[in-house]
Amino acid sequence: MDLRKLIKEQFKLILNEGKYDLISGLIVDAIWIHIKDSKEDYNNNPEENDVLFYKQHIKFKNLEFDLQTEINRVESEDFAFNVDGASDVDFIAIKIVINPIQEELLYNKLNAVLQDTIRHEIEHITQIKGGISTKPQRPDITPLEVREMIKSDPSRTYEYFLLPEEIPAMVYGMYRQAKTSKLPITYIFNDYLDYFVETEKTITPEQKQEIINVWTKYAEKHLPKSIL
Repeated sequence: MDLRKLIKEQFKLILNEGKYDLISGLIVDAIWIHIKDSKEDYNNNPEENDVLFYKQHIKFKNLEFDLQTEINRVESEDFAFNVDGASDVDFIAIKIVINPIQEELLYNKLNAVLQDTIRHEIEHITQIKGGISTKPQRPDITPLEVREMIKSDPSRTYEYFLLPEEIPAMVYGMYRQAKTSKLPITYIFNDYLDYFVETEKTITPEQKQEIINVWTKYAEKHLPKSIL
């Protein structure tokens, strides 16, 4: 065994684990400014609860993209918050819907989910060909028509989580959430997929376990510290 080569490979893995941590954290910090500013506006004029859009250009080392953040507040007795992310060539959109009644109690969990979502979408903009942030070694994106067919058919949800481009995006995003929450990554996997088993009922417990097995294998290879 070449010890020097082994040490070099392990050092490279450790560097890659935190490769986009700084930019993810800075972006989330910027989003928090929007959340808190809009919360103050909402408190002053709750009847004028418009959906708010914030746009900014992000440039950090080898990443460059436009970020759009949408914030909406919906009062509800059984709803906490939801965060959705989407990306295209050098563009990331984050949509936040939050219940203002219990808003401040949700901030810790919301922060962890935002860290996950931003890291997830950063991974995607490095995959999409032809962008400023594209990395040639990233897996090709599944054709849009195939992705749309899978997403439009609840019985195919299982396939979506195992798309070549979704495996790294899911794992890197949830690893970011795991570090923020100080929880094992497998706990984050389980918690995330339980929603699709128990609430949406779009994947079976057996499919959930297979997805976790694939994600865990990827994490063991690319994020060895995540399984400790």
